[in-house]
Amino acid sequence: MRSLKTTSDPTVRQCSNCGAGMERHQDWCLECGTAAPGRLGGARPGWRAATTTLALTLVLVGGAGAASYAALSSDANREAVADAPMDGTPVAQVPPAVAAPPAPVVPAPAAPGAPAAPGTPAAPGAPGTPARGVRVPTVTSPALKLPVAPKVIPVAPADATPTPRVKVPARPTAPAGKPGSDDTAAGSRGQGTNADGEGTAVDTPLKRIALAKGAVSLYDPYKRAVAPGNPGLAHDDDAKTAFEVGAPANGKELQVGVVIDLKSVTRVRGVEITTKTPGGRVEVYATDSSALPPDILDTRWDHPASRANVDGGTRGGNRAADGVERIILPKAGAKYRYVTLWFTTPPTGTRRVGLTELEVLG
Repeated sequence: MRSLKTTSDPTVRQCSNCGAGMERHQDWCLECGTAAPGRLGGARPGWRAATTTLALTLVLVGGAGAASYAALSSDANREAVADAPMDGTPVAQVPPAVAAPPAPVVPAPAAPGAPAAPGTPAAPGAPGTPARGVRVPTVTSPALKLPVAPKVIPVAPADATPTPRVKVPARPTAPAGKPGSDDTAAGSRGQGTNADGEGTAVDTPLKRIALAKGAVSLYDPYKRAVAPGNPGLAHDDDAKTAFEVGAPANGKELQVGVVIDLKSVTRVRGVEITTKTPGGRVEVYATDSSALPPDILDTRWDHPASRANVDGGTRGGNRAADGVERIILPKAGAKYRYVTLWFTTPPTGTRRVGLTELEVLG
């Protein structure tokens, strides 16, 4: 049980709540904690603490909000300062696109001697005009201040002469001549580079051109030769030996031959063959090229002559069925390095050609 302090001393006060004695300068009751009369409205210490806590909380919340707002404002200011140039130069604005001025119309040059239309500038190439084209003045874009490169429009001078076109001869698609036809007409030639021979009379006696050993060889660019013999037997001065070659029986022409290498460019006026297989067709090709053309359609070959029905007629002073056929080249021939006998239509009743002897005539 709590003791109550009572006294008649006027300097001693009593607690209004519990009646305990309080000194004159004492603000709080030591027994129950009640404030002395006139101190904080006499409120109890529990309410005072709650009020104080609430006030401090409101102050802290308000301070935190103010600090957050200040931080956000500071960040925005720093970003704005970072985007701006450090020296205070304003940001350049991209100017709008400006359409290029249209190119000036350049009139076509008038024909030589024709009067110019009123207001028409003099054509380039006229006296006193050194330029060969029309120069468009330099145009400067007002927005970008960038110079535009001048355009030069070439104009042909009024007295210019057009370059002539060079006609390239077409590549033959097949050997010239048709099966069954006779000699090539005089002066007819292939796609070679030689001009017709000249300076030799037609009636000048022909002579045999000496051939080196191994000058005669098989010419088989299309790999059609069947069981070819020794080409050297066609030029060995022995009537008992012969060179033979065949081709497949597939309905096509023979398309095989022999080539004679003269070793140097020599005038050729004709060829003479001795055969044991009359009939058929032989064509003469020749070239002055230092290299043998790889196939019979090569444009380096000349095709000066051909003969159908070999040893079967009297064309060119020949006698039928004597085993010899002489073919004279037109216009006294020309100078060649290689001469080829090209067999197309096969002889009568066989797919093989037999040459006993052959000669090149000059």
